[in-house]
Amino acid sequence: MSISDIALADPEIPRSSAYRHLSDLQSAGVVRRLAVGDEFARFELTEDLTHHHHHLLCTSCGQVIDVTPSPAFERTVAVMVKELTVQQGFRAISHALDVAGHCENCQK
Repeated sequence: MSISDIALADPEIPRSSAYRHLSDLQSAGVVRRLAVGDEFARFELTEDLTHHHHHLLCTSCGQVIDVTPSPAFERTVAVMVKELTVQQGFRAISHALDVAGHCENCQK
């Protein structure tokens, strides 16, 4: 959901209030901010409240496509994350994969 989505759903809510509340929810770990290029920002519930998934982010129109990869894909990503983090002495607790590009409509 974006600030524009909130404004369309309830025009009575001032944008400043929506930004402030989303910021508070982000700080509390309830929502996650998805940056889709410079112009677009979307917010979604954190995976603690939903399920583990990744995103395809269209940098042209701002569309966010949720994708749930196969268990084999997730195992491969887990191996790669471990490889990256061990090299740096870092202990990963989660991962998120956001792929930026252009959706099918914007490619036309």
